[in-house]
Amino acid sequence: MTDPLLKICGITSLEDARFCAGAFVDRLGFIFTQQSKRTVDVNLVGAITQWIEGMDMVAVTMDQPLEEVQSILKRSGCSHIQLHGDEPPHYCDTLDVPVIKTISIRTSDSVQHIQQQIEMYSPFVDEFLFDTQVEQEGSTQRGGTGEAFDWSILTKCTINKPYWIGGGLHAQRIQEALTIVRPDGFDVNSGVEIEPGVKDYDKITHLTSLLKTTS
Repeated sequence: MTDPLLKICGITSLEDARFCAGAFVDRLGFIFTQQSKRTVDVNLVGAITQWIEGMDMVAVTMDQPLEEVQSILKRSGCSHIQLHGDEPPHYCDTLDVPVIKTISIRTSDSVQHIQQQIEMYSPFVDEFLFDTQVEQEGSTQRGGTGEAFDWSILTKCTINKPYWIGGGLHAQRIQEALTIVRPDGFDVNSGVEIEPGVKDYDKITHLTSLLKTTS
């Protein structure tokens, strides 16, 4: 059984990116949505992707015009796109890099609802990310919530693509998750931060060591 992969998302500096590369993180995520506290400049990401080789670099966007997303991919040099909104299947199918589609899970979501989402997108995407969606005070927050969803719901779904889990993850929660599900990877953001966009190197090192002892 292979070890789950690790993606560190919300990278905002070359220093943090270089540390992650040295710590054997598998993927880096760069957020290009204006709603995020970790939005990063596309030119900086372009410099980072030129500096660091051998890692998957993931551009994270949400309900942005297709032309804008294509420009981000070209200028940033990212190898993957993560679509974090309500992008329809035909939108996913137009991109010429591997597509990771986020399925945001609410506490009220049924297995049937999640399965319908999986089946609707499966023909058009390469991977899935299951993340937490929180509804509060009339607003919706997808990702970056610091909250985990009920991972056991995924054991009741048929997932025919590689998939990742996100949502309020840190070392202890990942250990708990691995007793329930066995995803292909974990997507971690706030759980390895000092403050939004600034990564905690000790937490990253601990996490990479943890995941390499899970098989």
